[in-house]
Order: sequence, then structure tokens, then C-alpha cells
Amino acid sequence: MRSRLVFALLVLFALLPLGTACNSSPPAPLSGPLAQALTMVPATATEFGFTDWALIKAYLGASDLTGQSSVEERRQFMSAYSLGPAPAANYVGSAYVQHVELWGWESADLVWEASGMVAESPIWILRFRDDFDFASLLARFAERGFSESEYRGVTIYSHEKSYKLDWIINDSILNTAVLTEDKLLILSRELDNVHDVLAAYQGEITALGEERNVQATAGQLGEVAAVIIVPSSSTNVCPSVSIGILQRLPPEIASRASEAVQGITLHRFNTLGVGYRYEQGRPLGLIVMHYTNAGDARSDLEPRRKLAAEGPSLARRTAFYSDYFTVEEATVEGTDLVLKLRPAQDKPKHLFTMLANRDMLFAACP
Repeated sequence: MRSRLVFALLVLFALLPLGTACNSSPPAPLSGPLAQALTMVPATATEFGFTDWALIKAYLGASDLTGQSSVEERRQFMSAYSLGPAPAANYVGSAYVQHVELWGWESADLVWEASGMVAESPIWILRFRDDFDFASLLARFAERGFSESEYRGVTIYSHEKSYKLDWIINDSILNTAVLTEDKLLILSRELDNVHDVLAAYQGEITALGEERNVQATAGQLGEVAAVIIVPSSSTNVCPSVSIGILQRLPPEIASRASEAVQGITLHRFNTLGVGYRYEQGRPLGLIVMHYTNAGDARSDLEPRRKLAAEGPSLARRTAFYSDYFTVEEATVEGTDLVLKLRPAQDKPKHLFTMLANRDMLFAACP
């Protein structure tokens, strides 16, 4: 059974037909925090993450929370979001108490943040609240011996790499551009990446948000609390399945997987968005697969919906819906195939876990 399943899935992933090109109308102009973040990430990025902290804080009734709030208030917020809402970009991570002590701010001080992978190195873009005072932050750069340089009229603080530095939570702090008036920090352990973000922000090089496929995907997502967008430039745009996982499947799951893929023909999409927003007080998951032409999207609608609703979670060895979500709606909007999902236990972090584990059989491509 297992050898037959491996063969069937290999055929599915290796031999599915490619879509054909067609003309489509230009995507609608983007606006809002997600659009601003996309204008700053170079088009060479192979993955993009975005978290709207202001929206998440509002959803949890903590709009006034900052890094200067009591530790107990901040812990209550972090506990609440870890049980439900989930960030797709999270520079500080779980070190929020320590980060305030070392740097004077944490995630609660951000309006939004974005991340990206450029030349296999992460970049971070942090948008602080309007009343945040950068003076104490700049003083900490001076106290810790950062050197100053200027690029395109923006000051960059840099420090040599060392494992002996006790004030590092995320080593991207080693190269930090400070845009005080815009309330922005741009960070990366590679100085060239900081330069590229500044160049994209100033319109000197192409930004990810100018890419037609990314524009369309982001437009379909709309206002999101958090999202990961995988552009066509990434080799990971179509999540695959590990052969090692397939070989370890118990017989009942192997049989279900074999039945799920039998006779299915799919087409390649070129950009993937995985995120969530709030509707009627609950998180609603969104999976957007952007195709080159609408015909391929329409052809894939029913098989992908069925795989999402009935296919097995190969990583967790259970059905998709019991581990991650239930499918509420599946539609084709222009050249986008859109799945609207209700995350299990209202925990959208399941969606990002699924993507990280490459456990998305319903998003398979040739």
C-alpha cells in the first residue's frame, strides 16, 4: 500500500500539466499597511511575512498596550494571542520581557511588521506607533558602540558580529536603518539587504508590491491580521510532501491519501498567500492561489476544494479538517482560487504551521 501511495503522489507532483498564459485585467491598486510593507520589500525576496499588530491588539481588546505597560498586562496579551491569533512576522518572538529591558520596546509598540528572505538572509521592517520616542533607542546604539553610515539620506547603525554580545535577541539588529519621521526600523544582518530595502522604499529598485502576481494575491487577501506570501520567484511556491513522511504513514492514512489523489489533475499556480482576517469576531483563514489564467483556476477549484475538505494531513496523520480547519467556501475570483477556512479552535496559527511543515496536499503543483 505504501509503495503504491508513494508512486501515485510522485506521479501527481511530477506530471501535472502546466497552465497556459492568457491576458487578464490589471490588479486593483493596493492600500493600507500590507500595501505599505510590500513597497519596501525588494522584488528579489523569496518569501514575505506580515503581521498587523494594531489589528490583533484591537481584536484582543488591548489597543492601548505598549512595551511600557506592566509585565502582567503584556503577559496576558502574549498568552491570549499565543492561544488564538498568530503572527506571520515576529521579530521579538517570545523574548518580549527581555527585549524591553535591552532595547526599550517590544511587539506591543509596533503598528505592523514585515519580514522577507533576500539572498537567503532575513530582512525586517518594523513600523512603530506614532507616539514612540526614538531618542532612547538611538542612545542605546551609541552606548553599544555601533558605527554610523548613511545611505540614500538615511542613517544606518552597524556593529561587528560577535557571539559575546549579551544584548542580541535577533542578530538582524547588527545593521539597522532608522527612519525617525516615518517611525520605521529596517534591520538585517547583511548591510546590502538594508540598502536594498531603502532603495525599494524610495522607488529606485522594483519592490515586491510592484510584481503583478503579488499585487493580485495581496488584493484578494484584503485587510489581514497576518499573512505569508510566497511569490513566483520562490522554489517553494507549491508546497510539496516529504517522501519520508509518506513512507511512515500508517495503513489507514496511506489508504485515505491514495484515494484522495486518485484521478486528480491539477495545474500550476504562481503565487501563494496564506493568512487570516477577522469576520464576525472570529478568525477566518484565507488561502489564495494566483494562476496565470482563469481556466486553470476554474478547473482546479473542485479537486483542490475536495483535497482541502477531505484529504489527509500527512504530517499529523489525521484528516485536514480535524487538525487545521474546515472549508467554509471555495471560489474562483478572476485568476485566483480562494479557499476560506475556519481554523480549528479559532487558532489561525494552524495555517502557518501547515505551510511550514509543507503539509498542503491541496496546494500541490507539478
